Amino acid sequence: MSRTTPIKFCNTSDRGTALEADRRNQFTDKELHTQVANHHEDLLSQATGIENLEGVLQMMQTRIHALQTAVDRIRSKVVEPYEKIVARTAQLRRLQGACDLLRRIIHYLFHGVDLSGIDIVEQDTMFIRRARKDIERQAQKMLHQGMETQNQTQVATSLQVFHNLGSLKETVEKVLSDCESNIRRNIKTALSVQLLPTTTANPMRGPGRASMPAPGNTAAFRATLWTNLEKLMDQLYATCGQIHHLQKVLSKKRDPVTHVFFMEELYKEKQKNILHCFWESLTYIVKEEFVSNANENTFIKQAFEGEYPKLLRSFNELWKRLEQFTVGMTSKPEQIQGPRYKEEEEDLKY
Repeated sequence: MSRTTPIKFCNTSDRGTALEADRRNQFTDKELHTQVANHHEDLLSQATGIENLEGVLQMMQTRIHALQTAVDRIRSKVVEPYEKIVARTAQLRRLQGACDLLRRIIHYLFHGVDLSGIDIVEQDTMFIRRARKDIERQAQKMLHQGMETQNQTQVATSLQVFHNLGSLKETVEKVLSDCESNIRRNIKTALSVQLLPTTTANPMRGPGRASMPAPGNTAAFRATLWTNLEKLMDQLYATCGQIHHLQKVLSKKRDPVTHVFFMEELYKEKQKNILHCFWESLTYIVKEEFVSNANENTFIKQAFEGEYPKLLRSFNELWKRLEQFTVGMTSKPEQIQGPRYKEEEEDLKY
């Protein structure tokens, strides 16, 4: 049996396509060679530019990495403090809410309905009242010491306590009232005949005849009177300094919740400038007491009339010492003195 040999057929179209492709490849190679030969220098410069661009990109990548590292470092320094601030702010907000709630509860306990007889709260209510009285007593003592020594910390702390207790206005008014009472008492003491050298009672009672110095004691009487007046001027200066210090602290101290100055809280209550108000009261008290004592005691009146320049000089020296406090007054010194001061001069002069 014989093997049949397969017959191969040649496709002329495929051969033509292959030849055409070879021809075109040759043409393309020729054109590439021509372009490279014609633009050799341009291609080399572009290749060099690509290498430079790769260097620039590498440098930018390095800088970007350094920047990212710096950002991460800054983030680590900022994030933790920021989270602490957020936490502290939330705590402060809760504390303010708790303080406001406690303030409302205290106001309800002391100004609300009568809770006596309720066993569950009566004992705590009594404790709160005792604690309030003790706190008020200690704060009053601290305020008194702070004003005497002009210690801003003590005065500010005590005022904060009274503000928290809702009695700031009443406390300031009481301080002013106590200072006015002390001034009136000091004036009475300085002009008190009983405290001056030995005097003899005048049997003819009446205005200007209350008592007279014993014969031969006139010089000693006047010397003691003027010594007492010098001490009185020092006392007036010290008291004005305390009130000025109180006003300065009130003007600086803020409510920690509302951030309103304490002085503005007093203004809400239609409280005038306390130093101005106190100065008006002081001048009125001085006028009233000096005129009253001069009318009741002829010798004091004669001493004031005979040595009026000395009396006027004492008040002028006092005013010069008080000029440093006038910045806290709403009016000029002449306006604060007003007609009262002029009347006092006229009454003492005549």
